[in-house]
Amino acid sequence: MEKIQIVLTTTDSEQEAKKLAKELVRKKLAACVQIIPGVTSIYRWDDEFVEDQEFIVQIKTAIFAIEDVFEYISKHHSYDEPEIISIDIEQASKSYKRWVLDQMM
Repeated sequence: MEKIQIVLTTTDSEQEAKKLAKELVRKKLAACVQIIPGVTSIYRWDDEFVEDQEFIVQIKTAIFAIEDVFEYISKHHSYDEPEIISIDIEQASKSYKRWVLDQMM
């Protein structure tokens, strides 16, 4: 059975998170997207110390769609350098994996 993955990115607004989520699901690049509000991110940008409130966008997808997911986020994200990382799902129930894959067909 095809492998599934989680792709993570962050946004600075709920509106942008929802727009990305809806389009990824509509285009069948993701089976499900969860938006987690209230995350504090601390990082350096342009040699400045930054503390921002963000939304985590957690995307459930299949390995065959990973490149398209990365490309879509890169093209439509408002950040100059958005976080786009993927995590392999080593274990998942067969029925959940099947559901994810079925949503993308």
